[in-house]
Amino acid sequence: MASIFDDAQREIKRLDSLQGEEPELDYSKISNVQLEDVNTKDYPDFCDAYISYAEYDGREMTERELEILNEDGDYVYEQVMNYLY
Repeated sequence: MASIFDDAQREIKRLDSLQGEEPELDYSKISNVQLEDVNTKDYPDFCDAYISYAEYDGREMTERELEILNEDGDYVYEQVMNYLY
């Protein structure tokens, strides 16, 4: 049975392997998206909306992964539409 220590070591190795590289995101593995600054007065652009939290393959996304995700305006907009409708 894997311990928390083993899980932490695997995560450290994974993050070390990404050092200096931009992680590629498989959007099908993203879940539990939480948005901030969704203002209906800003319709139809919602330009202030951003993803503040999401999970990737069952784990919390890192700040850098969230930054990359938020750079994809089409994806953020799609999530806003899912949230509103």
